[in-house]
Amino acid sequence: MPLKHSGFSMCRATGSAVLGRLGGSALAAMNAVRGRIHAERDIATERRAERRSRAAVGRGRSFTVERRAPRCLAVAGKAVQQ
Repeated sequence: MPLKHSGFSMCRATGSAVLGRLGGSALAAMNAVRGRIHAERDIATERRAERRSRAAVGRGRSFTVERRAPRCLAVAGKAVQQ
């Protein structure tokens, strides 16, 4: 079905096709779910930060070490063959 079908309404603000709108209890339920998802994300982010902080203190560091792949270093005075 094309988006220009008469069953769709066009949103004036975005120009996208809209099939319907939420209202009343359905809108409230969607916002409650959205709020819970955001709260769970924030809680998980805080827990990760706390774990990292405790791990750093346990190792006697107050900073984060990022591990990277070792670089290939050329020895001084030697030519690099390709």
